[in-house]
Amino acid sequence: MAVAISLQGCNTSYPLPEPRRPTVVGVIASTTADGTGYHIRLVDGPVVDAPQNGIYAMNAGIMDAGWLLVSGSDGGGFALGLPPIPKEDGCWEAWMSPTDQLIAWDMGGSIRFGSGLEFPKAAGFHVDPQPHDVDGRLAWVGLTSGVGVSFCANVQGQIEWGRDRS
Repeated sequence: MAVAISLQGCNTSYPLPEPRRPTVVGVIASTTADGTGYHIRLVDGPVVDAPQNGIYAMNAGIMDAGWLLVSGSDGGGFALGLPPIPKEDGCWEAWMSPTDQLIAWDMGGSIRFGSGLEFPKAAGFHVDPQPHDVDGRLAWVGLTSGVGVSFCANVQGQIEWGRDRS
């Protein structure tokens, strides 16, 4: 008789979401809003109109100057402002656990977060701690105790590193 024991938690399943891959990435110079929605001016000049009116939008109301905008058309369109990581020039917080999206999947050449947002890994990508097996795939699972893993996105929208925040 064989008995299997799982240490991943009771009835916890993390489905792999459909990918949302950014097609526009840039540092935010300013954000304005009017009757047609949010308009984000990037430091290098272009203006990006964030999706609205029932179209998928992520944190569109809190995109401050100096944050990194990532947006695209997957899943009906999305726009997300990533805050800079203090004392880490050229790094924006792509994901930090704990969040409401408690998982980050290692897709080989990219990282896909629980929201579906997926970033390619930069050359020289490094992470500590290493991912572990979750539902047959490698992933990092956020902790609800207030500590976890943080991921740095660069200005090209690539993940530079991940590290333990405890």
